[in-house]
Amino acid sequence: MVKFWTWCTVSVVVVSCLGGCGLTGVNKSTARTPYEGGAPDTAGITRKAICLWEDAGLRDQPGRKKGIRYLTGVKFGEMVSFLPDSVVEMDGRTYRWVVLADGQQGWADHYLFAERGMLSVVIKAGEIYRRPDMMTLKDDTLEPGQIVISLEQQGDWLRFDGEEKKAIGWVSLNTVVLSWKEEDIRAALLLRNAKKEKDTEVQKRKLQHILTEPAFANSPVLPIIKEALKLYD
Repeated sequence: MVKFWTWCTVSVVVVSCLGGCGLTGVNKSTARTPYEGGAPDTAGITRKAICLWEDAGLRDQPGRKKGIRYLTGVKFGEMVSFLPDSVVEMDGRTYRWVVLADGQQGWADHYLFAERGMLSVVIKAGEIYRRPDMMTLKDDTLEPGQIVISLEQQGDWLRFDGEEKKAIGWVSLNTVVLSWKEEDIRAALLLRNAKKEKDTEVQKRKLQHILTEPAFANSPVLPIIKEALKLYD
C-alpha cells in the first residue's frame, strides 16, 4: 500500500496515492437486487465509502416508510464498507447495505456517501471547476482547513466531493494544496467542529485548545487556525 504523508509536493502525492490506490477511473455501476427483507450475507465486502453527511441514518430496512427502525448515525468522514451486490432502488433513491467499523450493519441512502475516496484537507485555497477544463470555472472556491473527499485524478486535475456536497467539482493541482496526513485531518476536523459551536466564546476556546496539542505542532493546519482566531480579536 502506497503511503501518502506529504503535502507540499501535491502533484507527486496525488499521482502516487490516487493512482496507486486504483482511484483514477470512474466507479463501475453495481447490480440492483430486489429487497427481500433481512440482512444480506456480509462475506465478500470489497467496496469502501466515506460518509458526506453528519449523522447519516443507518436503518434496519431500505426506504422511508413507517416501521423502519433507526439504528445509528454515521458521522461525516467516517469510513464504511459497502456490499457490491446489495443495492435496492426504492422511492427514487438508491439504498446500500452498510457495515461500520465496529460491525454495526444496516441500510443507508447511497447519495450520502462517496465511494473509493480519500479524506483530504485543503492547505492552500483554489477555485472550483465544473469539469477538468479551465473554461468551466465555478463561482466557488475551496477554503483552507476545509475537509473534502478526493475521488479521482486526470492529469493535473482532481475531482472531489465536499461535506453535504455543498462544494463538488474539480480543482487544479497547480493551485490547490491538499494534505492526506492523519494529524492534519484530525486538526481540520477539530477546526470544523469548533466553528459549528453556537457560542463564539466556546468557538474561540476550542480553537485555542487545538494550538496546544503536541500532535499538531508541525501541522500546516495550525496557521489556518491562528488566522481563524484573528476574527475573535
